[in-house]
Amino acid sequence: MEIPPFLSDTPMQGEPACNWADFLSPQLRRFPRAYNKITLHNRLGHGIEGCVGRVKFDDDKSSFALKIFFDSVPDPEHGGWWPLEREARNVAILEKVQAGLRQSSPEPIHVPAKRTTRLDCLRCLYAFSADGRRSRDFDGLPADSKVAMSDSDTRLRQCFGWIRVQGADFMRMNKIIEIDYDAKHNGEGYASYLERDKIYYAIVYEYVPEEKLELGPVQRQLDFFYYLGFLPCQTMRAVNWQGPGILLDFGDYNSPVDQWFPAVFCYTPRPEAEFIIDPKTVEARISEKYNRIRVLRDQGIGPTEEEKRERDIERASAATGRWVEWGYYEDRRGRSYFNCKFWGRRKLEHGSPLVFPTNLWRSDQRRNPRKRARGGSPR
Repeated sequence: MEIPPFLSDTPMQGEPACNWADFLSPQLRRFPRAYNKITLHNRLGHGIEGCVGRVKFDDDKSSFALKIFFDSVPDPEHGGWWPLEREARNVAILEKVQAGLRQSSPEPIHVPAKRTTRLDCLRCLYAFSADGRRSRDFDGLPADSKVAMSDSDTRLRQCFGWIRVQGADFMRMNKIIEIDYDAKHNGEGYASYLERDKIYYAIVYEYVPEEKLELGPVQRQLDFFYYLGFLPCQTMRAVNWQGPGILLDFGDYNSPVDQWFPAVFCYTPRPEAEFIIDPKTVEARISEKYNRIRVLRDQGIGPTEEEKRERDIERASAATGRWVEWGYYEDRRGRSYFNCKFWGRRKLEHGSPLVFPTNLWRSDQRRNPRKRARGGSPR
């Protein structure tokens, strides 16, 4: 059975390859252990992408969390979307990032403190590659314009690689799976039952015992992903986290090297942990703020100078994100990424090794032959 290009048959042993080219085409390595039997001890939960169980291999007393993906092939009803691909690519990149932090230790890796475009996010991620650690492009930035990152900043959930499993061994998981038939009828994503005769892809993770979430550790993990250049792809929920502050579902993020990366949101500020731990309090505070503004407007009191500045910054940031997004995607543009009018007002380092979109475009063409049929080179 042929494996997809984002998975590698190489066992997950030793450090991963950390060149920038490996970041652009990440591959999750295979679970390294040989085993005869997987024992399901208890069911941990499920979503629309897959289900998770606590398992043990053979007679080993160590527990692992096994995430089984419902789709064994891309879903043709949703444009060939495959949740396994996003999560496997994210985990492979995070493994390289952690290796880069270890190899750079005790010296930290510096990244820009702010980002507004996809290119900024790519620069952040580039800093963790072997090429970026040699060039150290951001060490010379002013202290208030850079962030130092080390391997002690936060603890990520460990991944042990991918495996294939037989549906017959996990039929008990169907007892906790609930199918949203309204979502199915509307053509939206929905969970599905495991089939006895089917083979599924799964990812083996560290089993994280249940513990209360804490504001500080959750915020540190959110900041870690932000400074990597990652973006959340959906609303963060406490159910996908475990205490004191460990993200369990890496499918909650998009990495900047992926073609589905939503560049229009690059300008958004860092996520706040309070949105995850106590969302109702945050929503009430935001609602109170806008109600107060509405009352002032009704009284004829206009926005303050500070509010005007914040609004102008928000509009400028949003415009930057839209221009970069429009310039990147092949099916939305009629001219080159680098010839977009926006770049006439903003200097771009054409000679720098940090000019990535051409390579990414070529990667997209290999992965999506329908895009290749449209023709046209970004050069």
